[in-house]
Amino acid sequence: MSHLPNTNEYTVTELTNSLKKVIESSFNIIRVSGEISQVKKHSSGHIYFTLKDEESSISVICWRSIVPRLNLSLDDGLEVKIL
Repeated sequence: MSHLPNTNEYTVTELTNSLKKVIESSFNIIRVSGEISQVKKHSSGHIYFTLKDEESSISVICWRSIVPRLNLSLDDGLEVKIL
């Protein structure tokens, strides 16, 4: 990889904090639709899964405090709209 002297270098924490600020300042309340895949129900009670469409995917965590309030079972292939 070539050396790029004018390129900023970030730690993972710095980058995620910067992205969080941009997202929180750019969006109020959003709804995201997609297909659930790779569901993993952790012993902690959290549920980890991927939300995807034809071109992209994002990793999602459903916190254990929210899980009892779900009106559905998070299963692979389920099409959802998340608020």
